[in-house]
Amino acid sequence: MAIDRNPTTTLRKRRALQQVGAGGATSNLLVNSPFSIATGRLALTLDASGGLEVSSGALRVKLIDTSLSRTASGLGVALRTNAGLNISSGVGILLPASSGLQTLAGGLSILLPANPGLQLAAGGLSVLLNASSPALSLTSGLTLVLDGTSLSKSASGVKIADDGVGADQLGILTTKGDLISFSTLPLRVAVGANGTVLEAASGETPGIKWVTPSTHFIFNEVPSGTIDGANVTFTLANTPTTGTVQLFKNGLLLIPTTDYSVSGNTITFVVAPPGGSTLLCHYMK
Repeated sequence: MAIDRNPTTTLRKRRALQQVGAGGATSNLLVNSPFSIATGRLALTLDASGGLEVSSGALRVKLIDTSLSRTASGLGVALRTNAGLNISSGVGILLPASSGLQTLAGGLSILLPANPGLQLAAGGLSVLLNASSPALSLTSGLTLVLDGTSLSKSASGVKIADDGVGADQLGILTTKGDLISFSTLPLRVAVGANGTVLEAASGETPGIKWVTPSTHFIFNEVPSGTIDGANVTFTLANTPTTGTVQLFKNGLLLIPTTDYSVSGNTITFVVAPPGGSTLLCHYMK
């Protein structure tokens, strides 16, 4: 007899065992078959982890918890309260109002309001930049665009450059103590001489000027007029600034209105100074 040693033929052969049941009935079962014959009946052997079980003489899917349920039409998914899912022609996502999400034919999508500064592209969500005023740019991330040298960027943020923003940027300050004023444009006010002070001066282009204090503060001026016990009118060399007059008679400070009045550069006494009196006046012009 010739022996077929072809491995392909050997693998394709089915080996069957003959088992004898009650009454001499026989049944051919495949090797490793899940079926067996016991007490004259065909029995099905179930894998303990196979997900199936026999109940009331019938085979059914074995459920281990309440995540699934059986109905006459088949298996159903049990949804928890507030699970964010619903079932309508399939399992769907339940979106509350104002969630910022929407469902489209392609799936779940972010809902963008009008002018959000964002856009949806094929690559995903991206920042929408204003092309007419590009103060921002996208390179390896969102970055601030600086068009000058007054500002600089660092790891900690944006800062004013070392040379600052202002006078030095305008290039108008040249000397220590210089000031900036303004007319129609910022302009330089050169530092004044030692001992001078600033004074408002509307006639000057910058609106201020340096002046010597002694030219504005008058001390120990002797009013012009006859001191004879009859004359009450005396004249100052300048018109004093209102409220700055201090008038002394024989070293005693007189009281305005009670002892005298001032109009322009004229002093009028209530009582004429006696002959031989000494009059001195301090004021600011």
